[in-house]
Amino acid sequence: GGKALLMSAMLFVIAWLHPRVFSKSHSNTLEDFIYVTHCAMEYVAMMRANAAIDLLIARPWRWLAGNGSKLVNWSPYSMGDQVLERVEELYTRAASDGSVLLNPRTWDTFWKPIADTQPAFAAYLKYTYEEETVMSPDGSTRHLVYQLARRAILEPTDETRMRTRATTIEYLQVQARAGLRKMHDERTVLPSYLTSQDGALCAAKVGRAHADTIGCENTNDRFSESVFGTFDRSLKRNEGCSRLGGVCARTR
Repeated sequence: GGKALLMSAMLFVIAWLHPRVFSKSHSNTLEDFIYVTHCAMEYVAMMRANAAIDLLIARPWRWLAGNGSKLVNWSPYSMGDQVLERVEELYTRAASDGSVLLNPRTWDTFWKPIADTQPAFAAYLKYTYEEETVMSPDGSTRHLVYQLARRAILEPTDETRMRTRATTIEYLQVQARAGLRKMHDERTVLPSYLTSQDGALCAAKVGRAHADTIGCENTNDRFSESVFGTFDRSLKRNEGCSRLGGVCARTR
């Protein structure tokens, strides 16, 4: 999940580490590792490929999975035809030509059909690329961190990242094929949501179920996981408490 941020900060990391790594008194193995790997084409290509999947696919996917109640005419089943099948189609193309995942047009259009009908999702994408910032270490400048990451992935200007394009494309093809294998693996629930696999939960077969569950949560985070988290925190803060249920209820 941190690869997008690493891509945007890679040159700063190398510049910061360089005088330290080559100083006579240097003895930090972790700094040595980070410096050497961030200067290696194969490692940078891997970071670039991982960052592309993370920023283009994984982050929006996670947002949609966790915000179903904010979306219009959206149910847990919408994750099938709206998200899984969209990603399946993209992976099918990328499996033989990974360059589609480094094409700015792909990034501009991939989620557009959903964003055009879901104001909350459109606002999330706008915030990610146009508003979310991090402060520079000296506290003087705010940087649009994911805009910088996108630029580093798609349009790098430094020689190292520019030379990684061919290797990055190879890595992306491997990842796309692996993604398809997982999505079609009958040992998981994923194929049941796909029309291509004639899944029992694909869009054509769940019309009534979709209508009945519009607005429902897609995950258990809001209730089950948050209750567990509250109990876990309370146990750690109040060891031996005999009225933990009351404490947790008051906390929530």
